Amino acid sequence: MKNIFYNHIATDRIDMIDKLAFVYWYEHMNKSGFKMTPKQTQMYEQVRHEVMDYGYEYFENNGN
Repeated sequence: MKNIFYNHIATDRIDMIDKLAFVYWYEHMNKSGFKMTPKQTQMYEQVRHEVMDYGYEYFENNGN
């Protein structure tokens, strides 16, 4: 049971790392002058909020 719990935590963190990478990619491409589609922009806004919320929650629970 313990391994299932830890695997779930690892999966959540990997998922968040993927989301953070997407946010970084989007911002880099946007600053480089590439035109993003409305769907990419909408997904960026949604994922960015998830990443920010995760970060705030993490630091509230674990300090700096």
